[in-house]
Amino acid sequence: MKRFRIWLVVLTVLVLIVFISSCTRGFHSGTSSTGTTDNTFTIKGVVVTPDNECFTDICNNSSITEGEPLPNADILLKGNNGQILTGKTNCQGEYEISGLTDEAYLLYANRGEVWIKIAISPTTSDGGETNSITTTQVIIWEVVESLQSGLIPIKDILTAIPIETIPQNLLDAVKAVLSNCRDAQKDSAVIQLAKNYVKIHFHIPIAPSVIVTPTPTPTPTPTPTPTPTPTPTPTPTPTPTPPTQYTLTMAVNPQGGGTTTPAVGDHTYDENTVVDINATPAGCYQFVDWTGEAANPNISSTTITMDGDKTVTANFSARKAYNATTGTDYDTIQAAIDAASTGDTIIVCPGTYSENLIINNKNITLRSTDPSNPTIVTATIIDGGNSGSVVQFTGGDTSSLQGFTIQNGSADNGGGIYVNASSPTIENNKIINNTATDSGGGIFVKNYSHPDIKNNTITGNSANGSAGGGGGGIGMDGYYGSCSPTISYNTITDNTARSGGGIRVYYVCSPLISNNTITGNTAINGGGGGIDVNNCCNPIIESNVISNNIASNINGGGGIRVYNNSNPLIMNNFINNNITAGLGGGIFVIPNCNLLPNDVRPGGWGVGRENLPPDVSPIAGNTISGNIHGGGDENNGANVYFVN
Repeated sequence: MKRFRIWLVVLTVLVLIVFISSCTRGFHSGTSSTGTTDNTFTIKGVVVTPDNECFTDICNNSSITEGEPLPNADILLKGNNGQILTGKTNCQGEYEISGLTDEAYLLYANRGEVWIKIAISPTTSDGGETNSITTTQVIIWEVVESLQSGLIPIKDILTAIPIETIPQNLLDAVKAVLSNCRDAQKDSAVIQLAKNYVKIHFHIPIAPSVIVTPTPTPTPTPTPTPTPTPTPTPTPTPTPTPPTQYTLTMAVNPQGGGTTTPAVGDHTYDENTVVDINATPAGCYQFVDWTGEAANPNISSTTITMDGDKTVTANFSARKAYNATTGTDYDTIQAAIDAASTGDTIIVCPGTYSENLIINNKNITLRSTDPSNPTIVTATIIDGGNSGSVVQFTGGDTSSLQGFTIQNGSADNGGGIYVNASSPTIENNKIINNTATDSGGGIFVKNYSHPDIKNNTITGNSANGSAGGGGGGIGMDGYYGSCSPTISYNTITDNTARSGGGIRVYYVCSPLISNNTITGNTAINGGGGGIDVNNCCNPIIESNVISNNIASNINGGGGIRVYNNSNPLIMNNFINNNITAGLGGGIFVIPNCNLLPNDVRPGGWGVGRENLPPDVSPIAGNTISGNIHGGGDENNGANVYFVN
């Protein structure tokens, strides 16, 4: 019995030795041809040991049954052909972690452990020789727990680790695994998975608390107590030094000559700031240059660099006359007129211009800066210097004259403005203190002329010369060709003439005279203190105020005289307080003149008649009152006197 027990012990020991030997044959110690290597390494503070169950053994081991899970494997691999790696029939190709085996799932289902997959990518094209590992990169992947269909999929954490930063013990561990993984068909080379890289898999040891099946609890490696890192004292952020600043002072010369950008005054800028500056002249000024440190002092838009306090002044000079169409400046109005083309506009700035202008068939606009502004009109003066007409329109001209004071002209006809065979527009002017020795102290219109004379003030002009003409304010003569001006909305006051103190219509002229104020004018020798119509003329005199005019001679017509085969239409006027030394304080009409019939009241002071039926009057719709004639007799016609 004792001998039997001894043999039993020996047999047991032999069985244990065989068992231990058979268990160790399936695992590699990590010893390569280069020597013994410690294959453990640390990732994220966890000691990791590579699984030395080389995948090549799967392909070489005839004991592996196709379709069965890999022995000693915690993971399933899927090749690039979509198959699960279960045997040597599909060993070649690219492999990814597909999921856990059922057994591994029980161990890891409730944990979010990190799995490590290391892909070695040789730089050579020899299928992955082990000597190429020193020139590769190691890509670390992370498995993120997501219990979908019982699998844990893989997520790339996109961390590329240069080979020189990989711990040497990690490289040695990989080399040890590779040295034991040989291709069954090619013993000299590492297994060729897709010819460009080999994937070696590792896993983290399982903690005892999560082991479902009885498994010996490994002795945990004590975690060294980390040395606390001292908190660095924060370096105080230095207070930024504010930039140096300088002042830019903008100015203009003369005041009112223009504006600047930036505006006139002081402005602050950081050092070395480049500031855009601009000068804009006022209407009657032009830019000259910059005084100061402008980059280009001779152009209106330039720059200045703020490397110190700066003062710049925009200098302007006053303009006289300029062509607004072309932008050209001129020293005289006449020079601007001579250079102008049809349709151009010439603008004259306020000031007094001693010139006698001739506008001959130019067909332009000649105006002040603001013809509708009485202040501008008063300040923009063309002075004839008593040496001829101030402005002449000739040669069929159709120009426009607007917004001037026309003064001190002296001529035979048209001391202020002379119009011959032309049809200009004369508008918004003051025509004052001009004289004519014949006709038209203020304006004279002659021969085939059809001007439009409107919104002017015509005052203080005279046609008192010995030549015997008339029209202190406006005179016209159609002796060589009928004229028909339109005279409207003018104020015609305090003018004197031999006849027609305000207006004289003479010799085959047919003007329209409407909506004017004709007051305070005097005919000193002839008739028509306000208006004189003489010698075959056919004017329309409508809707005017004709008052306080004087015909100081016995020829009559303090307000209006109609004379010598003329046929005016006089209607809707207010004719009041006019005086004559002769007949017709309001209107005096002599033989062979026809007026529009109208009903009037017979008899009474203020309506004179001679050889006319009491129910017929040669005027229509006028208010005629308060006029005085020298005789004071009703039959002589204080207001209206007709000779039939």
